[in-house]
Amino acid sequence: PTRILALAQHIELNENEADYRKNSRSIRLPKVLRFFYCNMNYHIEHHMYPSVPFYNLPKLSSEIESDLPQALNLYEMLFLCVEMPISLSRFLSMLNIGSIGPE
Repeated sequence: PTRILALAQHIELNENEADYRKNSRSIRLPKVLRFFYCNMNYHIEHHMYPSVPFYNLPKLSSEIESDLPQALNLYEMLFLCVEMPISLSRFLSMLNIGSIGPE
C-alpha cells in the first residue's frame, strides 16, 4: 500500500521540475492511514521542508495551505492510479516489483 501511495504522489507530474508543488502531490487520508504512513501523505510539505518531523507535517500543512495546491482525497488518488495511462510493466517497475517484459 505505501508503494501505491508513493506512486500516486508523483505519477503524471514533471519529475524534472524544481518546484515541489509541481513534481509531487499531497493526499488527504483518514487518521488511521496517516498514522501508519507516518504523515507522508503530506508529501509536498515533506519535500519543501524535509527537516520538519513527520508528526509536525499536519501543522505545517495548515500553516502553508495557501501556498499549496489542493490535496487529493483518497478516492481521487485511487482513481488516478487506476486511470493512469502507463503500461503494466512500467507500473510494476515504479512499484519496484519487477518487469514483465519489454514495454
